[in-house]
Amino acid sequence: MGLKELLTESLPAGHDFDVLHLQSPPTERPPLAEASDCSPTTIAAQHFFTLSHNAKVFFALQVVVYICIDGASGDRVLFVSKADTNGYCDVRVDVRRTTRALLQFLLSIDPSHYLQRVRRMHIDPAACEGLITPSTGTVDALHILAQRYRTGDLDVRAAADRARYTSFPCPARYTTRLALFTRSEPHYLFAESAQNPAKHVLPGDRLLRWWLASVDDLLVALFDPETDAALLIPGEDPAVTSHYLRQTRFPRWRVGHVFGGSAEDPALARIPHFPDDPKARFLDDLADEGRNPSLRAFWTELAARQEFRLGVVVGVVGAAGLYTGPCARPAPDELLCPSSPADYVHIKHYVTAEEYATTAGASEAHRNLVDCLLLRYGVAMPRVHGAHSTAPHPAPTQDITKRPAVNDLTARCVRKKPRC
Repeated sequence: MGLKELLTESLPAGHDFDVLHLQSPPTERPPLAEASDCSPTTIAAQHFFTLSHNAKVFFALQVVVYICIDGASGDRVLFVSKADTNGYCDVRVDVRRTTRALLQFLLSIDPSHYLQRVRRMHIDPAACEGLITPSTGTVDALHILAQRYRTGDLDVRAAADRARYTSFPCPARYTTRLALFTRSEPHYLFAESAQNPAKHVLPGDRLLRWWLASVDDLLVALFDPETDAALLIPGEDPAVTSHYLRQTRFPRWRVGHVFGGSAEDPALARIPHFPDDPKARFLDDLADEGRNPSLRAFWTELAARQEFRLGVVVGVVGAAGLYTGPCARPAPDELLCPSSPADYVHIKHYVTAEEYATTAGASEAHRNLVDCLLLRYGVAMPRVHGAHSTAPHPAPTQDITKRPAVNDLTARCVRKKPRC
């Protein structure tokens, strides 16, 4: 099922919504675990979704997808980086259902989609022969230009592509991993949107339950029954943490994490380095201090950090297993992939650089996106017509059963009048 079909089934019936789906160019990067013994080839691509209604952006979701290749096997990691609303939608939208639809679409993308044209982490020197690069001397550059003029080979785009891009075979077997960190904040992607009284910010415990329910639905519908699913609340008693798992339907939820290893394994070899993640910031501090504590010590020290001691419930949610749902490459009209990371960031900033204290920010962001897509790429923002209808709850029927008449045995009794 494609992106439009999934959103059609999740958005309210009778209303039109504009959808933006950006994807950054797949790029080779260092392994997620910096001090790991093995160094799998790692490719990353970021997805950014927005939804607009009545020409106002009101929802955004950012997810980073990693493809980690280690021989014939590999991992596909979906890290839910940020999700936010701003309260400027004029109709009631089931945000959880919509978020689940977007994650379901990302899970359905064939990993080979990310491996056909990958930006190299380092330009291949062997492929730079005949190209002028920043390290090329003046005399050599003149010789190269003269050679091109003599041969008439003035189009060097193919050679430049070979130096900058590569491709990788898709692993035959791969494990799909979901990872996210829950923490309630006034805003994540819509700056100043907390000033809108219509914005609903969930407290930490309810936000954690919200995400647990979303991931749980995906596990039940799209993953093998043997998939491992875990929740960890740093610094919290396991009995309290397990209380959050009581309402889940997937049978293999447990208290803990899905990063593997024993409690005494070094943290730098196990904990992935995700962007904008408190765990990653702690990993950076450990690297600066030259320390590599065990996983047990890592979680203990993490709970003692300032951002975890503010009385807000935070959760580390993860799952790892075999994805059993449909899998295909996305259609060309289902995403926009700019040619460079800088272009991707430029378009995304039309949303994230706005201020949303008033509805003007939401309208301006939508107008800028429409103009950018039309003028730079010659495409219109895709539109989805919602078809999801919520059946109204039946009104409680009034009990009109006639009560039996009370037989008053004293109604016909003759009472004696009191004597004068």
